[in-house]
Amino acid sequence: MPTAGTLLTRIRHHDESNIGLVSLIMSDMIFARLLAVWPSVARKLEEDGNPSENTPEALPASEHSRWLWARVEPDPEALWIEASGLPDAAHVRRAMRVLMDNGAVFPDGGVSLWVESYLRQTAKRAGVERDEVGAGAGADDE
Repeated sequence: MPTAGTLLTRIRHHDESNIGLVSLIMSDMIFARLLAVWPSVARKLEEDGNPSENTPEALPASEHSRWLWARVEPDPEALWIEASGLPDAAHVRRAMRVLMDNGAVFPDGGVSLWVESYLRQTAKRAGVERDEVGAGAGADDE
C-alpha cells in the first residue's frame, strides 16, 4: 500500500511532463481564477500530520488522489470558493475537482510548475513585474 507521502511524490513527479495543464487552464476562466487564489487558500491549510499513513487496502489505485485530498484539513473547497469570489455552485466545485485530479494544485498547498509558469507569464503580459509587486508593498507602509 502506498503512503500519503509516496502518493504526493508520485503526483509531483508526474507534474514534470504535465504540460497539458496549460491548455486546461486557458479553456475556462474559472480554472484560472481558482488557480490564482489557491496560494492564499493553501496558507490556511494545516500541515499533514502523518505522511506515512497507508492508503486503505480496499481502495483502488484510481481513487488514491481523492483519498489524499480527503485528508486535507480544513476542507479546502469551502475556503477556496470563498477566496475566489465564485458562487458555491456545482460547476465551480467540478472545476476545483478537475484541478485537483489533474495535478494542477497539490494537497500540500503547492501548484504545478506549469501552472506557476502560466500565472507568471499571464502577469508579465498584463504588465506586472516582480519588482513592481515588491515596490508596491513597501509604498503602503510609509
